[in-house]
Amino acid sequence: MKTQPGGFSEPSPALLEEALEWRARLDDEEISDADRRAFHSWLKRDLKHEWAFDHADRFWDASDRLGARLGAEQLDALSAPLPVANPGKADPRPRLWLSAAAAALIVCAVGIATLERSAREAAPQRTLVLQTDRGAITTFDLEDGSTMTLGAASAAEVSFTESERRVRLRQGDAFFKVTSDAARPFVVAVNQLQVEVTGTAFDIRGSGAVTEVAVEEGAVAVSFDGWAAARSGGASKTRGAQVLTAGYRLEASDDLGLGMATRTRRDRIGAWRNDRLVFEDAPISEIVADLNRYLATPLVVSDAGVGAMTFSATIATRDLERFLATLAEVFPIDIARRDDGSRVLKPRKQ
Repeated sequence: MKTQPGGFSEPSPALLEEALEWRARLDDEEISDADRRAFHSWLKRDLKHEWAFDHADRFWDASDRLGARLGAEQLDALSAPLPVANPGKADPRPRLWLSAAAAALIVCAVGIATLERSAREAAPQRTLVLQTDRGAITTFDLEDGSTMTLGAASAAEVSFTESERRVRLRQGDAFFKVTSDAARPFVVAVNQLQVEVTGTAFDIRGSGAVTEVAVEEGAVAVSFDGWAAARSGGASKTRGAQVLTAGYRLEASDDLGLGMATRTRRDRIGAWRNDRLVFEDAPISEIVADLNRYLATPLVVSDAGVGAMTFSATIATRDLERFLATLAEVFPIDIARRDDGSRVLKPRKQ
């Protein structure tokens, strides 16, 4: 069975049958508001539901293409009106009809998808490199209607084909508002981390050794390919995908792999777009790496002990000098200036 980007498989026959059930119910002119609410609840419950319904929806009305692959009885089954049932029953459709329809859908989907996949793979890939300067934040309008906001000193490659929308974040931060298209997934890759969506808003911070993903709206499927040189003897390890929903964040690194999802405040997601950098128990080395994307002259951490000190703070990028003064007051750190204009963080002499 084919695996979707993000680690999920194509819909199973049972899930396709359930999706067909909903597709048939939505065709009923007398569908109730309660049924519509139930459908939307089912659709949002799991990303697999959205993929399954997309399969059902794409082939439900395609009778001209189905006719080339299905017999008359199967076509009649797919287009036959639903049987009348006792009022008040939540699901009057016979399971046999749905099973036959789901089986027919799978047969034709495989054939059609094979032809479509061949055509899409033959289509030329369009790659665009976008980047920002030190201290600059820029929003780019993508050709599908999505937007990507790049943080300071950030860079990304955008590659769109007929079957997929893919972005590789080379460095820095990016916030995405993705136009929904279930048939054409939007995939963002940074280091070994991969994030897949069909339509949502989310933030990725990939400046340091730890990559952070936080979701503002909708949901994303996050997967981590594995990490080399693991502490347990260098063996290659892998971890499956997680579904991250609105108001949650997670971190991933080569050493630790994919972390657990935790709640986060909505105003902290993509806060850098409003000239604020938010850090929670972050090592000073990571904080400095972020600050250097805004400072005209770089900061250097001269001592591993200084770099390992952790700090939680919300930093205004327009007033970094005040933060550096605070840092020197809170920690036993001196900030010395070199002849080339750069500054060094080093342990304070006792």
